[in-house]
Amino acid sequence: MHFAEVARIRGNDQWADYPSQFDHWHQIDLDGDGQVERLVFFTIEGFGGGNSYSRFLIVYRYVEPVWFASDVVGVGGKGDYQVIGDEVRLSGRMLSVGAKFYDDEDGMCCPSIPADIQFTVGPGGRLEPYISDEHAELVGNRLAYYTLTPRE
Repeated sequence: MHFAEVARIRGNDQWADYPSQFDHWHQIDLDGDGQVERLVFFTIEGFGGGNSYSRFLIVYRYVEPVWFASDVVGVGGKGDYQVIGDEVRLSGRMLSVGAKFYDDEDGMCCPSIPADIQFTVGPGGRLEPYISDEHAELVGNRLAYYTLTPRE
């Protein structure tokens, strides 16, 4: 199930690699319908032969008899934001994920400012676009599906 989505994202890029050891899987009932969705955060490295990586989140839903990808969202990467995906919290319709973003002095390897990325969960567990006005200056136009909130 998961490898088909990874292959779709990689496309025909011979340099793109999928290091599965960086996957983080979660099971959570996003929309309160009593059925668990599967969330996976994963990495694709080396698009175009470069020294880069991109992080993605896929939401899988089960509809008899198969699991299918209901949402695929880019969630950072080298030079953007770092989302590991090891911690996920759901409060009402807000899904929060631990992240880090870059300070002006940070190297490309190591963003240092802890934050939460927040997704609004819509009908059927879909992730809906949401950017709070309060934090719009932090996110610019790059984070169309979620709000980045600095941690205190």
